[in-house]
Amino acid sequence: MDEAVVAAREEGQAEYAARSSKWLRHPNTIDQVAALLYEARTGRRWLSAEEIDRIAYIANARAIVEFLVRENPS
Repeated sequence: MDEAVVAAREEGQAEYAARSSKWLRHPNTIDQVAALLYEARTGRRWLSAEEIDRIAYIANARAIVEFLVRENPS
């Protein structure tokens, strides 16, 4: 592969990772997940399998981002 293509791909991946970590750390993301879980726990709403998967993804991704920030605070 051409070096310019590889560099562009790596730069694009870095930008995507930065946007993703910013979104995962945003307080509104936490509030939305907490509201969904509260509604499910109180019986006001049933969560679909897709919503459960999305919440698990967010929780896992946040844990990974927090770990990486602790390991390499830059």
